Amino acid sequence: MSISNTTTEILHEASWGFIEYMPDVPCLRCVIRGFSLSEEVKSRHNKLLELLEEKMPLHQNKIGLLTDTGKAEPLLEIDIKWLMEDWTPRLSRLDARYIAVVIPENEWAQTSVEAIREMMEEADNGLTQRYFKDDQLALAWLRDVVNN
Repeated sequence: MSISNTTTEILHEASWGFIEYMPDVPCLRCVIRGFSLSEEVKSRHNKLLELLEEKMPLHQNKIGLLTDTGKAEPLLEIDIKWLMEDWTPRLSRLDARYIAVVIPENEWAQTSVEAIREMMEEADNGLTQRYFKDDQLALAWLRDVVNN
C-alpha cells in the first residue's frame, strides 16, 4: 500500500509502525504492523492524542485520523476494552470527528477491528468512522469529509 500525491511527515516511529502527518488532507496516519503489547497499544494511542492536539489548531480543529491496520495482528481483549473505555472518550473530547480504518489482511486481526467497529457504532461519541480495504479510498474519504 502506498499513499501517492500526498505530502507526509513522519512524526513518530516505533517497533509497531509509525505515525505520519498529512497536512494537505489534513490527517494523521497511523500505520500498525505486527502484534502490539498492551504497553505499546497505550503508548501509540496516547501519542496519537498528543499529536492530534498539536496539529488540530493548524487546521481550524478539522483533522482526520487514518488508522492503517492492514499488516496488524489481533489486539488483546483488555486492549480493546481500554480503547473503548479510556482512549475513545478522550479522542471524542478533542473534536477529531473522522476516523478511516484500513482493515487488516489477517482474519484474526479483522475480528479485533470488527469488535471495535461494533462498540463504536453503539457508543454515542460523535465520531464518524468508515472502514476500507484500500488506503487510497480511506484517504479520499477523509479528504472529502474533513474539508466539507
